[in-house]
Amino acid sequence: MPGKENNVVVGFAAITMLGYSLILIGIHIFIPHPSVTKKVIGLSYTSLALLTLAQACIVGTYFIPHISGACICSGLWSAALIFYVVGLYTLKFVYVERISILNKHPMLASEKIKKWIKYITCSLIASCVISVTMMIALTDGECHEDPEIYGCKPSFHEADVYLAIVMITIDACLFAGFCYKWWGLIKVFKLSSDSQMLVEMITSFSFQFILTVLAMLSCVIDGIINLWYQDYSTLIVFCVDCAIIASCDFAMIK
Repeated sequence: MPGKENNVVVGFAAITMLGYSLILIGIHIFIPHPSVTKKVIGLSYTSLALLTLAQACIVGTYFIPHISGACICSGLWSAALIFYVVGLYTLKFVYVERISILNKHPMLASEKIKKWIKYITCSLIASCVISVTMMIALTDGECHEDPEIYGCKPSFHEADVYLAIVMITIDACLFAGFCYKWWGLIKVFKLSSDSQMLVEMITSFSFQFILTVLAMLSCVIDGIINLWYQDYSTLIVFCVDCAIIASCDFAMIK
């Protein structure tokens, strides 16, 4: 049966991506990061752990859709999305913390930016709560009638995707504003040999921005594909999306 074949592909793709995330966590733990603050490291660990749990839930939808005859697909699917959403937002907080650190430099410090950091933090927390609430209320999952078929039949409301796109667009514009402000200063600082370290800091910050946008773009593409084809086989895209975001999170710790 084609359905069985597709589900097998999803099952093994989920296991592969889960293994990849576990490897990233292992490397993350055993490689020291002396130049990175504890808060950034903690946020990065948290994001990786949540994305790994999301992938573990997808593995669960394939291998254990039933427990004692009861279908748990809906719970696993909702849990996967909740872990995924919170993991993505945690990655965004990594970028916000980078903004905060850069703003503490004497030559870059700005009270206006300090206030905007607070506004963005509150905005991210509010949008995260809204997103998680929608993941709980507007998602569902059913087991196949044939118990020999592994996997689930996940579903979600299209409002989930539209809301995610709107929120990500707003976040990307706000983040781009910070990046543009400090990138413009590089031209000025490059004229001074004493500011080389500052130039490197801003360049690194810009790289963090690119990684954050890449993670958000991956989320948008994943959402659109799953919106067009609401089928268990498209969870492969979800697993790859988790791996991409995990990779961005891992690279941001450098």
